[in-house]
Amino acid sequence: MPELQKASETLQDVIDAVAALRVALAARLKLIDYEHRLLAKGKDLTADGIQWCAGTEGADASFTSQAGVQAEYETAFTMLIDPGIDGTLLWLECGLTIGLLSNNDNSGCKWRWRIRPEGGAWADLRAEVTETDIDIAEKERTSQGYAILANVGSVPFELKLELYSTTDTDTITARVKSSSYVRAVYAAS
Repeated sequence: MPELQKASETLQDVIDAVAALRVALAARLKLIDYEHRLLAKGKDLTADGIQWCAGTEGADASFTSQAGVQAEYETAFTMLIDPGIDGTLLWLECGLTIGLLSNNDNSGCKWRWRIRPEGGAWADLRAEVTETDIDIAEKERTSQGYAILANVGSVPFELKLELYSTTDTDTITARVKSSSYVRAVYAAS
């Protein structure tokens, strides 16, 4: 039975080696807490500290929807959240504030925040919101909280704001406030 004992010792060596490898890997994995501000790229400083942005990577001042394009979302803002170190997303904290105004009083619109792994399929971060009283005076709306997302399990990821006017003749202008942020807590890979 010496062969059986040798096989048993060899198997135990493999088990021990795997356990040691798991401990070594766990020690190397780092928990990263990364906050990304949705900044108004290339904008000047303001007296009140509030900046607004829209478009791709926040390059524009605002986005105005088309009139008469009901039930068809338009992208008002997109941004890639890429801390430079890939990893497994554990949870997300968001504080997203938008400004909405219309070319007429008592206009309606629908809007939503969406998220996806870089290049992946989009899913709702905040489900569709229906607004029925958007006026020529801007109204701010904030979406805030923590999320654990089934469809986004990794960093980097993309975020976008979509909207459309629910009236035939009105347009809706949207923009993202510079105090908006996305905080990703993840394990670096």
